[in-house]
Amino acid sequence: MIAAIYARKSTSQDVADDAKSVTRQIEHSRVFAQKHGWAVADAHIYKDEAVSGAEFENRPAFVKMMAAATQKPKPTPGQPRRPQPGPPFTILIVSDLDRLGRESIETVYSIKTLAQRGIRTFAYLTDTEIKFDTPQSALVTQLAAFAAATEREKASSRTRDGLLRR
Repeated sequence: MIAAIYARKSTSQDVADDAKSVTRQIEHSRVFAQKHGWAVADAHIYKDEAVSGAEFENRPAFVKMMAAATQKPKPTPGQPRRPQPGPPFTILIVSDLDRLGRESIETVYSIKTLAQRGIRTFAYLTDTEIKFDTPQSALVTQLAAFAAATEREKASSRTRDGLLRR
C-alpha cells in the first residue's frame, strides 16, 4: 500500500529544520508506515507550516493533497471509457486528526471525501484509523473534530488575553 503524509504546524518556528514540529511529524509518520508495512510516496508528503488549522483554502499543501486524492482523469473525446484509476495513495498518515484541521465541519468533510475515494486515514499518536464508515465512527470523528475546533478557540482566547495584559 502506498501512503501519503500530511503534517501541519500553525505557528512559525525559528529553530533548526530538524527541531521543527512538521519535520518530527513526518519522521514519526514514516516510522508508523514502516511499522505497518506501507511504502511512503515521497511525492506525497505534504506539509503546511505557520498556517492555522481553521484555514482550508489557504493551506497550499493541504489543497494539493486533496486534489491528488480526488483527481479524476478527463475523458478523451472519441475514446472508449476506461476504468478510472484510483488516487495515487490509499493511506494518509497524520499525527492526529487536528493536523488535518481545527474547524469541525471542514475537517469532517475532508475525512469523508478521502474515505469516499478509498483513502484510509491514520493517526500515529493514537495508532488508530480515523473512520467514517458507520454512523458510530462518523460520530466519533465529528466529536474529535469538534474538540479540535474548541481547543483552537481556547488557544485564541488565551493569546488575546495575553496580548491585552501586555
